[in-house]
Amino acid sequence: SDHVQRVLKHGMDGRDLQELTDAELTVVAEQEQLASELAAMNASGRLALAYVFVKKMGSLKRAFRWFDTRRIGKIAQVVWDTGFTLLHIDSEKLTGWKPFEIFKQIDIDPCD
Repeated sequence: SDHVQRVLKHGMDGRDLQELTDAELTVVAEQEQLASELAAMNASGRLALAYVFVKKMGSLKRAFRWFDTRRIGKIAQVVWDTGFTLLHIDSEKLTGWKPFEIFKQIDIDPCD
């Protein structure tokens, strides 16, 4: 939800906690746990992204398959950007990069 996205971006206060559902609280707690683990490993950038995908999806291969919605071995940028929202990944906080910045780095055949 928009409320969860705002909390993930800007933190929360007591009021925010009261307004979140149990599912939303779980999302926020998972994000904070990931941020804590990445900080402890001093991980950022690609390493942080790989770690987040493995934690959320089980493997990098599964993460790729999840994003490859058309099953053609390619990922559209709109799917990539939407995927971060659906997976509740605040890439800027966890990796230091926005989703489109990551996509530009890994897009070996830009067509848009």
